[in-house]
Amino acid sequence: MIRRCFEMLWQKTFRRQFVIFVAELTKLNHEEIVMPQNFIVECRKNDGEVTKAELETLMYYGGEQIIRYELEERFNKGAYLWLMKVDGEAVGMVWTIRQRTLKPYYWPMTSNDVHCFDNEVFRDYRGRGINSFLINYVVLKLKRKGFIRAFIETSKDNKPEIISLSKTFFAELGRATRLNLLGYNIIIWSKSGCRKAASQS
Repeated sequence: MIRRCFEMLWQKTFRRQFVIFVAELTKLNHEEIVMPQNFIVECRKNDGEVTKAELETLMYYGGEQIIRYELEERFNKGAYLWLMKVDGEAVGMVWTIRQRTLKPYYWPMTSNDVHCFDNEVFRDYRGRGINSFLINYVVLKLKRKGFIRAFIETSKDNKPEIISLSKTFFAELGRATRLNLLGYNIIIWSKSGCRKAASQS
């Protein structure tokens, strides 16, 4: 019985494989993104820059307690919040943070690296290709700020997100499972993931 439970836990854990993407910013030739009509992207660097209307939208889709905690935690750690807006209303978002990640990652970041995370198009606006416009806009902004590489990841089971990211400046780097056991960060790459990661190092 104990062995069976352990095997089930092991399988459940290692099925949580993630697809890691990289954007080599110095190799991008694009200068700007042509946004859909009435769409803009705005960056928020601290919670004081988040408007009341934006906060209400974030809490509506994410829950008041969760959003308030995330805003405080992430802004305090130096993360930026990018909001996609249409006619003044927030319809999607992505966070970025330089040289680090909020949780242990697959490798240490350098000062020229930036991590993109928790990108989301709010449910009432999905299916319009908004995510790829938002991601590409932010990636070009990061390039102009002098960053060399950007990383983003998603679950291998999140097919819509993988398809969306395939339409951006990101390219698949590899697939891996990340575990944090007793304070140690353990990375298990798939065979194809190992080859791709090695070619990028």
